[in-house]
Amino acid sequence: MASRDADRSRLTSLGSKRRSPKITDDPTALADYSLRKRKEFETLISRASRNKSVWVNYAKWEESQKDLKRARSIWERALARSRCTSP
Repeated sequence: MASRDADRSRLTSLGSKRRSPKITDDPTALADYSLRKRKEFETLISRASRNKSVWVNYAKWEESQKDLKRARSIWERALARSRCTSP
């Protein structure tokens, strides 16, 4: 039960409108930050793949990073997942 509460807490913190750290001047730090965020989102998806807000927040985050190819891939994965789980 505590794990589920922790996941919910992470979902709300990832989807919140807080500002990203100012690391755009350092390409290495930006790449590290992006990789860390992607791993966090992928972990959330593996734990709560039926939670649509995780998919939406992840795709929107990729869009905000101007990585439209990745964002599209996430949207497509979310649609494929919803087709598999729909009654």
